[in-house]
Amino acid sequence: MHTGNLAEFTDPPGVNGDATPSGGEYPAMGVMTYFDDVKSDGSWTETCVLPATDKSLCKVILGNFVARYAKR
Repeated sequence: MHTGNLAEFTDPPGVNGDATPSGGEYPAMGVMTYFDDVKSDGSWTETCVLPATDKSLCKVILGNFVARYAKR
């Protein structure tokens, strides 16, 4: 998903993708902020890699990141 200054992504198990780390036994879920103006202090990426049974925990972790860093 891509909205405004935020992109969400998921790398399936075994796929080396956008997340660090990814490519292992578990899916890697991530979000990235990006800002192209001079007032911002950069772009940020957060990744959560846990078993699929803990997907809800990753959503909480990534949601906290979005709440803190996506709205500048």
